[in-house]
Amino acid sequence: MKVLLINQTFAYSGGANVVCLNTGRILEQQGHEVVYLSQQSQNNESTSSDKYFYDGPKNVVERFIFDYYNWRSKRMLKRLILAEKPDIAHIHELGNISDAILPLLRRFNIPVVLTVHDYHLVCPVSHFLDKYGNACEKCIDKHYHRCFKNSCYKGNRFKSFLLTTHFLFRKVFFPPFDYLSGVVFVSRFSQNKNIEHDRRFGDINHKFIYNSAIDHTEEGYICRGEYFLYFGRLSYEKGVGVLIKAFSKIHSLKLKVVGSGPMENELKRMAANWTNIEFTGFKSGKDLSDLISHSSFVIVPSICYENNPMAVVEAYSYGKPVIGADSGAIPEIVPSNTGLLFKKNNAESLVNTILTANSLGNEEYLSLSNGAKAFFKKHFSEAKYYEELMCFYNQILNQDNEHDRKN
Repeated sequence: MKVLLINQTFAYSGGANVVCLNTGRILEQQGHEVVYLSQQSQNNESTSSDKYFYDGPKNVVERFIFDYYNWRSKRMLKRLILAEKPDIAHIHELGNISDAILPLLRRFNIPVVLTVHDYHLVCPVSHFLDKYGNACEKCIDKHYHRCFKNSCYKGNRFKSFLLTTHFLFRKVFFPPFDYLSGVVFVSRFSQNKNIEHDRRFGDINHKFIYNSAIDHTEEGYICRGEYFLYFGRLSYEKGVGVLIKAFSKIHSLKLKVVGSGPMENELKRMAANWTNIEFTGFKSGKDLSDLISHSSFVIVPSICYENNPMAVVEAYSYGKPVIGADSGAIPEIVPSNTGLLFKKNNAESLVNTILTANSLGNEEYLSLSNGAKAFFKKHFSEAKYYEELMCFYNQILNQDNEHDRKN
């Protein structure tokens, strides 16, 4: 099978990007051909598959336009289709590739699968948060202008306006359900929440498949490290500010914060007076692997509805238990035998949970570690992911073949 993977970013930064690259690697290991449509960037992973990477926007005007209609990605996609003739296309994150490529895929009769990593098809700001950081689902009645009216994007009226117009532009000119053959959700929570907001998700072929990672659980003894760890994007919805507030009250315990993002400088200012909080910057590969394997607990403090955060998947792949916010799908994938939950966006609750985790005896910690390893093998292994994904691909292809025969 020849699979076309579509994602704006070809780098191990951000959950959707990691899942896309992991998917390509797994498919290639199983003998399938994989081609990519992505954007050229100096931050991309080195690859021989970049001949179909388009040039990104060259100025502010193009950056604005490409969100609505990207002629470069569309032109490159046509070249790719004519040369490679993929059997199926799998979209992870379009970004400025733009929805304008969808009619082209339809024109060439290529079935399209979308992995839904967020809520961008039902919420203009993609993560169901209002400007105060509270969960918001007011647009369930389809009155999406509220996003602009209420400045839902961090209180920024102009950015909220742009997000709202982009959201409505997609609905009018490139309605996704006119072009998609199937949808992959990354958790039960994501599946239920998207269907709740748009019943068409339930009508189209859909399946939930948990994200996966390389299994490190057999590499040796799982040590209980001396620090707590956060790794991921340093952005508002990830709740890192709550994490910094919590550790500013627990001076005896160490926190390492791994990653970069728009809140990095603000978070560093918040932590400036506390020597127990260390920012390492963005890490990947062996550097990140070492940080995870030598940690005690991985903390996922998101204030948004997380779907299936890779931080949990990768923590379990090293046998590390998780402290997670009781938000979105986190309770679904952090049962009591793999970690602990705290009340989201509540620094006091997080402090109490961290102290509880730190007070666990070695046998209790080992029990959680073993629970994390068992959960990983059952739900997050690459073998499981490949089996489920190929089952869905074949279902989609058989459906399209049947449709062609009838027509």
